[in-house]
Amino acid sequence: MTYPSRPSPVWGPSVAHSSSCNKRVDDSLSCNCPKKNYCEGCDAQHHFKQNCPRTVLDDMVEAMTFSDKSLKRLINEILDSAEARRTVFYSMENHIRSRIDELAERHGNLGLTRKRLRNLASKELARRYRRGYRRG
Repeated sequence: MTYPSRPSPVWGPSVAHSSSCNKRVDDSLSCNCPKKNYCEGCDAQHHFKQNCPRTVLDDMVEAMTFSDKSLKRLINEILDSAEARRTVFYSMENHIRSRIDELAERHGNLGLTRKRLRNLASKELARRYRRGYRRG
């Protein structure tokens, strides 16, 4: 039986620098871990001076469609992002909390308090784990 390989985590703002990174030693030094390739604009990794594929129009469309998202879709996007950033040393709760903070900073009002949104995301995460446990 083969297990699917887990993709490498996205080095977003909620993921700490690697233990060998210069930033961990001193904030004035340049980053030398995979986190330096993280792009806040598109929430992805860009390697070796690649330009971000997002444009101003993409940002405008995201801002306009953000208000039309259902609560369930928003929670699923938060959990998917948190799972992509998951590492051995940091819990999903920390990543969920930081992703909600990022969205609030980017879009302003999320329609719910951060605490309420975090609680709903935690409940959905527990449902995902239960469904996965039943299947596997």
